[in-house]
Parts: sequence; structure tokens; C-alpha cells
Amino acid sequence: MRYQITKGPDGIAWVTIQPLLQDCREILDNAVNIDTETMTEAEKMGHDTTIIAIKSVIEFLNSLMIEFNMNNREDTKDAEDDSRQTVH
Repeated sequence: MRYQITKGPDGIAWVTIQPLLQDCREILDNAVNIDTETMTEAEKMGHDTTIIAIKSVIEFLNSLMIEFNMNNREDTKDAEDDSRQTVH
């Protein structure tokens, strides 16, 4: 596992998103490659449900990264705008 989890100064657990996302993608790859031929129907359903759940987590983490990148872009743009305003 690559991700780290720590307790922030606010007492809340903080997790590194990008490493967690990479770990989840590897877990998904492994789950998809499991041979289900010998599984019962209930086991196959559980397997499929697990894959759907992992995909949902990956999509959620992706959305957090998109939001983070958009906010950083806005911060960079604001900083550039500020620097243009101060240069005459």
C-alpha cells in the first residue's frame, strides 16, 4: 500500500489521495482478473458487487482530484491576475 493516513491537527484522519487511488486501481485490476468459473452464483454476485464498489471508490477519488486540480488552477490564475495588477 502506498497511501498514508495520519491524524491532522484538527483530529480528523487525513489520507493521501493519489497513492490511495493508485492502490484502488491495482486492487480493481486484481479483482477483475480473478477466475470466476468455479464460483457459485452467490460468489459471482459478491465478486461483481465488489468490483462495482471498487469502481465507485475510484470515481469518487477521481472527482476529488479533479476538484483539487480545478481549485489549484483557479489559485494559480488568481495569483497571476494579482501579479499583473501590481505590475505597471
